[in-house]
Amino acid sequence: MNTKVRNTVVAAVVTVLASTALANVELVARIDEGASSAARRAQQEALLVSATPASIEAYEATRDDATQADEQLKRKLEALGVWVD
Repeated sequence: MNTKVRNTVVAAVVTVLASTALANVELVARIDEGASSAARRAQQEALLVSATPASIEAYEATRDDATQADEQLKRKLEALGVWVD
């Protein structure tokens, strides 16, 4: 194999590996965001036990925001080819 062809192949392999690594880093970050959202929701649900009507309304608004964030994360992951139930 001549040097030019070898260098081209090596460059292509390095490019694929780098883009795969970047995609994996982005995926881990998005999964972490989803876990944080779930933990935040669980904490809010625990506080709801002793809540007043006003705090219940605030909780429900926050919960709706978290649900929307989860749905956005799910769509982004699916765009990357990761299917989430």
